[in-house]
Amino acid sequence: LKEFGRSGRLFRRTEREADELGVHLLANAGYDPMASARFWRTRGGEIDHGVLRSRTHDSSRERAELAEAVARSLTGRALPVRPDALLSTRDQPLSR
Repeated sequence: LKEFGRSGRLFRRTEREADELGVHLLANAGYDPMASARFWRTRGGEIDHGVLRSRTHDSSRERAELAEAVARSLTGRALPVRPDALLSTRDQPLSR
């Protein structure tokens, strides 16, 4: 029942945060941070399962859009890039 109610919302939020963090990790490791968005656009459908996908994760389209937005926000920034919004909440319990 992790897909429903409060637990489902929190699970989905942590998955979005993981996707965002992944883009930062790609950039800091010297890889193209747009690689994540490209993956979700080209191969994500293979693991997404469309209408039957788990609701604990966004669709591959939504994940690609998030990854692209995060990657674009890193353009021109000096390395290492820090996911400050994520880091600022790391010691707080999950809520809402």
